[in-house]
Amino acid sequence: MGINKFTYTLGSLLFCLLAFAVQAQQVTVSLLLTFYISAQLADPQSTKAELGRLSKAYYQGFLIGLDSLNHPTKTIRLQVYDTDNDSVRTARILQLDEFKQSQLIIGPVMQGGNKMVSAFASQKKIPQVSPLMTFSKTRINEPYWIAANPELPNYARIFCHYIRQTNDTAVVIVITDKSPYDLAITPAMKKLTGEYKKIKFHFVEFTPSLDIQRFISPTVPVHILMPGNKEQNCYRLLYQLKDTTEHPHVAVYGFSQWFDFKTVDIDLWQRKNVHFLTPAFMDYSQEQVKAFVATYRHKYATEPGEEAFKGYDQARYFAQLLLDKGNNTIQSMPQQSHIGLSTSYRYTLTSTGTLFNNYLNVLRFENNKLVRVY
Repeated sequence: MGINKFTYTLGSLLFCLLAFAVQAQQVTVSLLLTFYISAQLADPQSTKAELGRLSKAYYQGFLIGLDSLNHPTKTIRLQVYDTDNDSVRTARILQLDEFKQSQLIIGPVMQGGNKMVSAFASQKKIPQVSPLMTFSKTRINEPYWIAANPELPNYARIFCHYIRQTNDTAVVIVITDKSPYDLAITPAMKKLTGEYKKIKFHFVEFTPSLDIQRFISPTVPVHILMPGNKEQNCYRLLYQLKDTTEHPHVAVYGFSQWFDFKTVDIDLWQRKNVHFLTPAFMDYSQEQVKAFVATYRHKYATEPGEEAFKGYDQARYFAQLLLDKGNNTIQSMPQQSHIGLSTSYRYTLTSTGTLFNNYLNVLRFENNKLVRVY
């Protein structure tokens, strides 16, 4: 079984001008992606083919991000490996001498092989980034394992932090329904009740007969979190609530899965003050976003999706940190925040020594347009 691999060396104009005066140092970044090339050729509509396209888009965005970096004395050598989501192939990659020179590992994108790479990264003390997905059910408790996106249990702390930033006192109502998001977020939220003294928490199980109005304070700000994404349940609850003209202090929070509902009622969402928590959001009115889209179109003759933006943002953050901080990349992350095109990176060090991104976009519709409010 062969290993698909290629390299890409980043050089800046500034480096070229100084090439004769300064011996450039080279830092090595390794990408472990799943391109599923054979699946894309055999069945373009398959799940594997779709994952391959997402990996390709991420890689293309990452390249644009690398091209935008600069450092007076360092360049980046990028090594790209196609794991094909195969643990045997991943194990062989880890044995390559060139891979052992990695100073930053990004990937794999899937759970398969991730623990194997994490063990390698921890042993070698190499930062390893999970670029597209998080694995809350199989959390790898390693100080060198970094999730680019917040894990679901951490949504609870980010949400509570947002509420505390916006209100001195508040009521938080969490609607439980045994959905995957509920099972991941609600237990974490319950652990925080003693930490946020000025927030009064209610954990309410959803039933068709639920009367949500009896939990709503007439004066104190009320924040209703619905971890579930069952369309019928979400709308049933919204119809009970008064419009924001009558209750401007009441807000509802859902997730980006709502955008996949059969009925996307933007007018209702605006009238009920619905907010959305999501790790990625692209504001196409921003000049920086427009510039990235134009560059991506020019280079690849297609439109950039969410994964392309993630690739760009992560190159701008993690690769730039490696250039600037070298072996101190991990230690520097809590002090080095970054505002990207689709998200921000605000890493917090936990008591167990692991890092997590303490940021989610908070969105809502205003005048029928989705905007970021936090």
